[in-house]
Amino acid sequence: MAKQFSLFLPKGANNSSITLQNADGTALKLFYTAGADDSDVDSIIVTSNDTAARILVLYVTRGGVDYIIGTITVGAGAGTDGFNFSLDLLNPINFQGLPINNVGKPYLRLKAGDTVKVAVTTAVTAAKTIYLSAFGQDY
Repeated sequence: MAKQFSLFLPKGANNSSITLQNADGTALKLFYTAGADDSDVDSIIVTSNDTAARILVLYVTRGGVDYIIGTITVGAGAGTDGFNFSLDLLNPINFQGLPINNVGKPYLRLKAGDTVKVAVTTAVTAAKTIYLSAFGQDY
C-alpha cells in the first residue's frame, strides 16, 4: 500500500520490548524502529526489579542525531514488587509537549527511519533488570 497522506489507517502493530541490565551500563540502547511509512508509539510501559531507583532517558534518533525527549525516575521495584505501579513513560507530566491522541494520551509520532533509544544515567544493579515494552503501529 502506498504511503497515506490524509486518513491515517494503521497497516499493523509495531510493538517492541527490551531489557536494561548492568552489562548495558549507561550506553544508549536501541528500543524501537519506525516503519517504512511512519509510525506512532502510543504507550511505553516500564517496570523494574532493581532495588534502587534509576533515571531513564528517552531519545528519538533522526538522521543519526540522538535527541533527548525527556527523563523519568523509575522507582525501585516499579511494577514488580506488588506495591509500586508500573510506569507509563509517555505521561503528560514527565513528557510535556508531545502530541495528544483522540483519547487525550500523549504519543510519539515517528518518521520513517527514526528510532527510539533509551539509557539510564547510572547502571542498573547487578542481577537486576529494567523492562520496557512499547505499543504502536505502522502506517
